[in-house]
Amino acid sequence: EIYEAALAPSRWTVVLERLVARFKGRAAALRTFEAVPETGGLWITHGIGRQPRDEFARYFHTGNVWEARANALGAFRPGAVVTSDMLLPHRELQASEFYRDFLPANDIQDLLGLVLHDGRTAPMPRTVLSIFRGHRQARFGEADVSLAREYLPHLARAVEMNFRLAELRRLEAINRVALTGFAPGFACFRRDGTLLVANRAAEA
Repeated sequence: EIYEAALAPSRWTVVLERLVARFKGRAAALRTFEAVPETGGLWITHGIGRQPRDEFARYFHTGNVWEARANALGAFRPGAVVTSDMLLPHRELQASEFYRDFLPANDIQDLLGLVLHDGRTAPMPRTVLSIFRGHRQARFGEADVSLAREYLPHLARAVEMNFRLAELRRLEAINRVALTGFAPGFACFRRDGTLLVANRAAEA
């Protein structure tokens, strides 16, 4: 299913649902930091409603103490797996505005974060998959971190395939526009004879 999502990004909702069940979580989010959905980025959630997701995007992401501490610790490295307790003491989390105003209202108290990409290798933006647990659930431990490390390389490859295929589609669209105005007939075929692209002169 992870690699199905590589070919069809709409399948990520199913992947997140299965990961939440596997890690006995409450919710999950797959997010690209520099690229928003309008520019081909990912912002996919499971177990988080539209309203809290929009509230996070508008207000609370700037006060996200998990993200701030991960930046300070240099934790946004490809392949890194962190929990809330690895980033900051729980009491410090509870004292934050981010916790008081956002997390309890959405029954989120713990984080398991998987850094899939750090944004330094084109065309990949920084990408993190976060799994959350609620206030009545046990906190993430070492066994969860170990299991996450098994999943991480497959998730990272699937997201990379998403972006590389999107880049190929973008280049194909540019080539189509360029070839449409090319006066002589032009067509490009695969080795098996399948037509890939042709301008209007060739189609005529």
